Amino acid sequence: MTSTLPILPLDWTPAVSKVEVAAAEVPWSEMNLRSCFEADYQNFGIWSHDARELYAFILVHQPLADEWTIINIAVVPQAQRRGYAEALVRYVVAKAARQPAKVFLEVRSSNNAARKLYQKVGFQEIGLRKNYYPTLSGTKEDAIVMLWNKPTEIQSV
Repeated sequence: MTSTLPILPLDWTPAVSKVEVAAAEVPWSEMNLRSCFEADYQNFGIWSHDARELYAFILVHQPLADEWTIINIAVVPQAQRRGYAEALVRYVVAKAARQPAKVFLEVRSSNNAARKLYQKVGFQEIGLRKNYYPTLSGTKEDAIVMLWNKPTEIQSV
């Protein structure tokens, strides 16, 4: 299923923290999230039809014109399995293709659903960051580093 709600530019709102806390195993702090709404970031969200509830967001760091990093993606549990994450990732890579820019991201090694989604969109696994993500048990989990580098494949937004 694909998203039928529009993807909109996202400015800081406490709703971002609410989505993160609901969606993440080990959520980012509000301070960390807020830091992603400064210069060199371009962020997008999907809101409910009445624009009262943020369903999903994607945070994209753009330190260089031709190199972007998806920093975080989150979808509230009640809106999962509706294609919102895929729609957000496709939106970002379509923008990157027009730049053109390559897009990096990191994903928990255990997050098979996300890894499959990223591969479906065209990302390739290029590396491993050992003991990168904190877990609820206090240990660390590896991160898979992925790259999308298809600037000639402009996808519709």
